[in-house]
Amino acid sequence: MPSTGVPGGPGWCDAADAWRPLQRQLTLATCAVAALAWLGLAAGSATLAGSLCSAGTGSPGAFSLREFAGALLGSLLMSSAMMLPAGIGPMLEVARGRHRVARRGRVLGAAVAFTGGYVTCWALIDLLLGRITAIVGAGWGAAADSGSFAAAAPGALLLLVGVHQASPWKARALERCARAPAARHCGGGRPHAAPIVAGLHAAIECVGCCGPIMALVELLGSAQLVWMGAAAAWLLVERQPRFGRGAARLAGAGLITCGGTLALGLLG
Repeated sequence: MPSTGVPGGPGWCDAADAWRPLQRQLTLATCAVAALAWLGLAAGSATLAGSLCSAGTGSPGAFSLREFAGALLGSLLMSSAMMLPAGIGPMLEVARGRHRVARRGRVLGAAVAFTGGYVTCWALIDLLLGRITAIVGAGWGAAADSGSFAAAAPGALLLLVGVHQASPWKARALERCARAPAARHCGGGRPHAAPIVAGLHAAIECVGCCGPIMALVELLGSAQLVWMGAAAAWLLVERQPRFGRGAARLAGAGLITCGGTLALGLLG
């Protein structure tokens, strides 16, 4: 939305002044949706556990359409609760790009489309992670019962995620996650892609920095709200430009310590 009137005179309306109220409204609306998702998870945690765990039980052919729908609904709730706050920044960037060239209704539509693409992509990613980790977890449980070497695998996973957290690759993934929407979808104030495509792309770009933590949440128990809340808060902290990298390294050190202790304890 361009500036109008004579600068400083009657009728002058700066685009930044017009954007700020809309920015607050979009931020509050997104936080409200995330809060509702958390309430939904808290109210139906038992149902959520059954839906998500069903994604990893039985053979692939036994995963019926009804089970898939239930698991997808649970993943949508989980992704909305955990990932929406972290996606506010890129959503606002895309919406502001539209705000410069479109009316308010289209700006709101762009924000909704971006958020829908972002959450749906994360829900599918979470569903895939849940499927994989449930199968792996079942194998680990059988290995632990038999007393085999694989019983130390959970500790090894914590070690791997910790090493990833502390690695330069994690730092590059955080930077790519933060810059991709601004650089590729609203450069120069004009959108280069449909908002829903921007949302899908933003989620995919963030898999490198958030995916391992999400997989860890799945293994620890996707229906455990405490783990989910802690992971969501930490992912949000890691997205902060000033101290995100340091927070990632700190988490990496803690996971390496816990994973090494667990693995050595089980092997000993």
